[in-house]
Amino acid sequence: MKNKWKNNFFTLFVGQQLSFFTSMIAQYALVWYITDISKSPTLLAMYMLIAFIPGIIVAPLVGPLIDRLNKKILLLSGDWLVALAAIILAIYGQGGPLPFWLLGVAMFIRSLAGAVQTPTAQSIIPTLVPESFVPKISGLNGAFNSASMIITPAIGAFFYGFMPISQIMLMDVAGAIIATITVLITRIPSFDHLENPNSYLHELAEGFKLVRHHKGIFHFLLITTLIGMFSWPAFSLYPLITTSYFHGTISDASIVEVFWSIGSLLGGLLIGLFATTKRRLTIGVMWYFLAGISFSFMGLLPDN
Repeated sequence: MKNKWKNNFFTLFVGQQLSFFTSMIAQYALVWYITDISKSPTLLAMYMLIAFIPGIIVAPLVGPLIDRLNKKILLLSGDWLVALAAIILAIYGQGGPLPFWLLGVAMFIRSLAGAVQTPTAQSIIPTLVPESFVPKISGLNGAFNSASMIITPAIGAFFYGFMPISQIMLMDVAGAIIATITVLITRIPSFDHLENPNSYLHELAEGFKLVRHHKGIFHFLLITTLIGMFSWPAFSLYPLITTSYFHGTISDASIVEVFWSIGSLLGGLLIGLFATTKRRLTIGVMWYFLAGISFSFMGLLPDN
């Protein structure tokens, strides 16, 4: 009985991680394709904006909705929405280069599905895992996601080197099939029987009110939002900076992404291991300042 929850949870966990892994390979392959074919900073920035907009708009709104709908259906819908977009790209790509408008639609669909699927998966953890194990399991989940982010840019670049982009997209379909099997055989508790007198809009308003009146959370969100507004446009152009300004290859661009992911993982570990709750915000702002200095230094590097 003690290990029943482990078998049940890790069935779902393995499926979701494999789906995330294959999806990130396909995602980076799309980035390399757009970078290689267009060589346009405007176009690349536009695609990155398309990829972020659904998450920015939808993510704050889905919390109360997730609590009201069947979580298995939400997980499967996210996987197969992405898989459907991949299938369309795979079929269309057999006839030659992919049109840029279709790539934009695929990016939007992937972001929209992720904005619903990620919080759904996170909300399931406390329902499958004993309370005392929730922090450890959440940390394990984050560690595996970070590990995937470290190696998938290089894997995506490797496959892009000898496979058509249309065939690489089929990895998303393989991931969706694996995730579907594991979701279907996982026992996820249903809370449909619990009475919920509050409406969706009421709970949404209460959530925003809580954030607004909790100074720590509000200031944290404000800082991260402002930093994101100014920094993500530059981050989105990393591949093109590597290939156009520094005259590198797609493989070189993937190495830059790998080192960025490694730095993100190590930074998260340092915060988790050495920073107390009261000092985390101060340390985070300090490291943002150091990151700004390093970005400024990179802007001064010659193209050779």
